[in-house]
Amino acid sequence: MHFDQEVSRFASYTYLFFVVLLFHMWYFVTMDDHSNVTPQQQDTFKNALGDALFTLGTPYRWLVSKTTELVSPILHRMTERYLDDAITRNQAENNPRLQKLLKFEIERRAYGPGQTQDVAEPVIWIGAKIALGLMIPVACKALEHTVDYGARFTLSFLSKGAAIGVVIKESTELLRLSNRFIAGLQGSEKMALDREVAICATGVDPFGASVMTPTKNIDSLDTPSTHIDTDSVHYASSTAPLHPITIIR
Repeated sequence: MHFDQEVSRFASYTYLFFVVLLFHMWYFVTMDDHSNVTPQQQDTFKNALGDALFTLGTPYRWLVSKTTELVSPILHRMTERYLDDAITRNQAENNPRLQKLLKFEIERRAYGPGQTQDVAEPVIWIGAKIALGLMIPVACKALEHTVDYGARFTLSFLSKGAAIGVVIKESTELLRLSNRFIAGLQGSEKMALDREVAICATGVDPFGASVMTPTKNIDSLDTPSTHIDTDSVHYASSTAPLHPITIIR
């Protein structure tokens, strides 16, 4: 009976917390409608809130940075292996431009979002959830004196089962991190191949000189004008119909 009362009280406090939180969110979102709040006060509050959130995030950013440093050698080796496989898989050994595209896109993903969003941050949150899961039996142990013997056994069994379930689930997520990292590199490889196709179609090479297709014999003695038909220039990311750059003589 005491256990049911404790659970009911905890649920009530949780409900009250979310009600107050939603009220404050509604108030700050609709702050512009309050005539007693000046624009200067709104800006001051928003700046203070932004500074506070940035300051509160400093320990988290430090933790992400340290985690990135720990996993960086492993991810660097995985990136090198994947880049070599991508060059071989796409038969780019004799295509320096495609090699540059693959290297640029894959390394940009690996050493940017790949390290932080795909690995470092998930590792931190997985560790936090495992720690919270292991605290469930500890918290339930503190409540054992409020229940009778039969309910105490049930509470202990359920708390340990919940902790084991959390550990198993998060361990599975931990094993998926390498596949998540590789999946990001696969997307970058696909982007590099798409850019190679667009370069071949448009003649616009961001890693070298643009390929120009003259309308006349390039060996002609006539001096070509410096005017370029800009309507026919399309970049690799353009969705317009593909045309070569044309020199008008």
